[in-house]
Amino acid sequence: MTITIDGREVKASVELEIHPVLSEFDEYTPSGYKKRIALFGAYRVWRISGVEDGSIAWTDSIIKYLYDKSVACSKVTLTIDTSIYSFSGDVYIMDLRFTPEQNARLFTVTVQEVM
Repeated sequence: MTITIDGREVKASVELEIHPVLSEFDEYTPSGYKKRIALFGAYRVWRISGVEDGSIAWTDSIIKYLYDKSVACSKVTLTIDTSIYSFSGDVYIMDLRFTPEQNARLFTVTVQEVM
């Protein structure tokens, strides 16, 4: 599996969520009450969890790069290529978490596709 963010390869695992966009509403008909759902589409969210070598300079860190992009409200290009699933497109950074360890940096970034 290969995951890249703006051309930078990331050693990570990925989880995909699909969120339907819908509206629920009540309808009263002569035959009685009905619950209706109108589906408008869906959007995808990826949660990417990885480990970065702690010896990498902070200025070259993917975590710092994602942080800077997030602060600037910039989108990034995500590419996922596996034997059963592939995606390439622009995404927004929705959440970024990391834990600085002695020899490694653990991180999770959540991104949502640009609609």
